[in-house]
Amino acid sequence: MIILDDFIHDDYILNAFSDIKLWEQMHEEPEGLRYNNINNIPYKAANQLIYQIKNTFWVNKKWEALEYWVNITYKDAELDWHVDKNERLAEEEDKIVCPQIGAVWYGHPDVSNVQGGYLEIQNNNGDLERIQPIYNRIVVFDVSQEHRVAPIYDGVRCGFQVNLW
Repeated sequence: MIILDDFIHDDYILNAFSDIKLWEQMHEEPEGLRYNNINNIPYKAANQLIYQIKNTFWVNKKWEALEYWVNITYKDAELDWHVDKNERLAEEEDKIVCPQIGAVWYGHPDVSNVQGGYLEIQNNNGDLERIQPIYNRIVVFDVSQEHRVAPIYDGVRCGFQVNLW
């Protein structure tokens, strides 16, 4: 797992993701949009963010596709324990196929006001990792490990997720 604070320095990306309307617009898209070419991503800021992530952490990885989505999680909400997987294969063939790696980036400034909403990861050795959502923090981790968003007691948690297949 890699946790990096103050990840993005590009003003265009930071300014674009500071607008909750962009988050809301992307949140309305079908979850887990898959692309074989980063250039096909319809949002310029998302395209540039994914390039930054790929070129920082995954420059030498071979990949067939990537998917991204955003979660906007409000007070009194949580996201249950799960692994990221090919949902169609899991449902139709009862087969679990997970991405190579995934990341979550906290790119909306208000995330620093969230109480709760930790990313919790159950490691293979039984340890529980709890990562606080902090503005401009990225967490790169093995998304085949059980993880969740812990309950939010106050505020709004915006997370940009990307998985490499």
